[in-house]
Amino acid sequence: MTTVQTARGIVADAEKALRDLIQQQIDEHRYTELPELARLADGVARLLRGDAPAVQSEPRVAVERAPGAAQPAKRTATKRHSAKAAKKADYPKFTRDGDRLIKIGWSKKAREEYEHRTPRDAARAFWRHLATSTTSGKLFTIEELLPVPDASGGDVPGYQVYMTLAWLRKAGLIEKRGREGYLVTAPDLSDQKFDALWDEIPARVEGKQ
Repeated sequence: MTTVQTARGIVADAEKALRDLIQQQIDEHRYTELPELARLADGVARLLRGDAPAVQSEPRVAVERAPGAAQPAKRTATKRHSAKAAKKADYPKFTRDGDRLIKIGWSKKAREEYEHRTPRDAARAFWRHLATSTTSGKLFTIEELLPVPDASGGDVPGYQVYMTLAWLRKAGLIEKRGREGYLVTAPDLSDQKFDALWDEIPARVEGKQ
């Protein structure tokens, strides 16, 4: 076995260990660190696929400038900050494909969009659980609501709960109140309201992934 093959085996073992760790966190209903674990697992998977960003190896050349020579214009921090803030404000985006809710996020590290999906039934299950577990104007935490029962007698996976929460926040029905938790601002959490809200989600244009 060559050194490269040995190294790939080590990376493959690391990916499996991360998958097992993610599953353990889900089984124990511990979701706080899942986003970071998922990013790490994705990075390791990219290494195995060989599509990790190439490292720039061009040498940097120091250029001496004559005294009094004009310095090159610098990009202002304000413009960079404004561009980043605008990009962040655009996400997450939500669309639907049949009976699936699709969350489109932006990966700052990979500089590309990513998608998460959840069935309509899972989103509705969280909606109904929210309606029976809290009231408008009352603070709550996700930990207090978990587990969220689904229609089949099991539990809605944690990542689907958080995804539905993000959708309701984007729709303006739930507000984040710092570390205190969340606040339901919608006075109506009926099934009719859910159906109307679902119909307002823009449908995915056929042909787009």
